[in-house]
Amino acid sequence: MRSSTSWPLIAADRRLLTAADGTENRVPRPLALVLTALLLGVAALFGAPQPAQAAAGTVSAYPVPSIYPASTDYKLTVNGTSVPVTKYTGYDIAQLALGTGTATISVTKTNNTAIGAYSISPQKLGITGTVSGPTLTFTVQNDEYLIVKLDGRPNLVIAADPAETNRPATSGTGIFNVQSAPYSAQPNTGAYTTTAFQNALNLVSWTYCYGVKVGQGVYESQNKVTFQHVVVYDAAVGIGVHHKYGTASATNIKFDDIDIERLSFKNDDNRTWLAMQTGSTAGIGPVTGVTISNVRVRNAGVTAARINGLPGAPISGVSLSHIVMPGSTTGATTLSQVNLTNLSDYGSLTITP
Repeated sequence: MRSSTSWPLIAADRRLLTAADGTENRVPRPLALVLTALLLGVAALFGAPQPAQAAAGTVSAYPVPSIYPASTDYKLTVNGTSVPVTKYTGYDIAQLALGTGTATISVTKTNNTAIGAYSISPQKLGITGTVSGPTLTFTVQNDEYLIVKLDGRPNLVIAADPAETNRPATSGTGIFNVQSAPYSAQPNTGAYTTTAFQNALNLVSWTYCYGVKVGQGVYESQNKVTFQHVVVYDAAVGIGVHHKYGTASATNIKFDDIDIERLSFKNDDNRTWLAMQTGSTAGIGPVTGVTISNVRVRNAGVTAARINGLPGAPISGVSLSHIVMPGSTTGATTLSQVNLTNLSDYGSLTITP
């Protein structure tokens, strides 16, 4: 009788199988290989299980406003539904609401010439399409705001909002209907309703030539202002705080998850990813506690990033975290790496990767 130690190779080449009644059976490795090959053959014959495909979302298209012309450059379909495209100065736009699900988008040049080159922003989404003659087709997984460029045609903004749910009542406690007195916005007249909305919202903002910005006016305290999940498609300055007017303070400002794609313009001699400055028009005021985090800078502009306060109104408590500059895949660790070299009248300033 052989001892168990006299069969080292056979013992190593066996597999333990457990029957339904709990009985353990040892099967030689050759048989296990045969079973494995058999299972692979069955999978090849009948096909391996495939992940469930996401359903296409329902599409509600918004019409071209009567005061604007239709696009002369683009036709658009989303999940087979034609979506009107409006022509504005410098760009075209299509607006729609998308229900839960995917969107297959087809953009066609109306002149029917073949597409030579295209781009789809935000770049961070990594969207690629297929081209067939004058048509570009691609799929997104949910509602998105996109900018598509075909050859030398204008930028096409595709603004896909989520389908409306839980629509609020038109009146009641805490509801401000801008069509009701005292706001009295008039729909479908071609007239601007900006004043009515501002009166209802008490909103003061100005983002001219800045992707995201606090200022220029700081006549009232601006505290706990957050910009998050933003793509700057093009601007003069990507991120900014410009305390140009007023004496109130700007505090606890947060910029997070900002993706800066390009900076093609110039504003106050700035063409940079970051500009924070204090002016002396109508008084001065401090800027304190600014957090800038998770920023992907694909284009840093041509001028130095800047933080410039004034005596008596410094910019302090600025924290930079995980700022990824062009050509890098990791967060910067020094101010020079983010080209932040124009500095004056500032307080604490930190940078971490």
